[in-house]
Amino acid sequence: MITKKLLIASLLAAPAALLTAAPAAAQVQGIASANPIIAIANSKAFGTASQQIATQHKAAIDQINARRDALDKELEPLYTLIDTNKDKEISEAEVNAAQAARNPALASIKTAQDKAQADILRLSTPVIRAQLYALEKILENYGTAQTNVINARKITVILQPSAFLYAPESASVTGAITAELDKVIPSVPIQPPANWNPSQTTVNMLEQISELESRRAASQQQQAPRPAGAAPAPAAGQPARPATQTPPPGR
Repeated sequence: MITKKLLIASLLAAPAALLTAAPAAAQVQGIASANPIIAIANSKAFGTASQQIATQHKAAIDQINARRDALDKELEPLYTLIDTNKDKEISEAEVNAAQAARNPALASIKTAQDKAQADILRLSTPVIRAQLYALEKILENYGTAQTNVINARKITVILQPSAFLYAPESASVTGAITAELDKVIPSVPIQPPANWNPSQTTVNMLEQISELESRRAASQQQQAPRPAGAAPAPAAGQPARPATQTPPPGR
């Protein structure tokens, strides 16, 4: 079930305290690394906005959860019609066989999924717009926060961590940028104007933050004890995923 936190949950990143603990002199000749996704996701403004949006749009998030649950129940008997070996798994071969035989269950599955997808999109749109608006306000201030860190630490080059074959922890200024963001923009509005539309950069950034938070949630779930048979929870507050168009292998 989707919880209240919002679209987004705990990655395998070093705590901000570790990232900022190294003195500027430890950086290698003015070269540093930074991950904007982590820097923004860890910021106070983003976390507070996420909580506010989850609270304001709780009714919609609850409806999304309920709609997804209803879809699962609707699809279960239809999947059974495709599961020819009755192992409670849908393999690619079984999907191909159903397509070749023109099994009517496939059409019923697609109809149910399309209807659920339309309902979820309608319910999710206000939530996602609020997330995008808050994120865009943070992005507008990211350059200032980064420049402040560059000037304070006398950095000449900042690269993505993936650009390094090796770099000591002291080369990362991700945590420092987060700390600066907290000073520059400690909070952001979450109510977009009626005629507002997000930039593609903001949309792409939100998708990447969502992936980050999903990995964080998965990591936490692996570490936390769970009652036998309990299903893992999705990323906190994340609007439901669009329904797939064909039965996934290993449902």
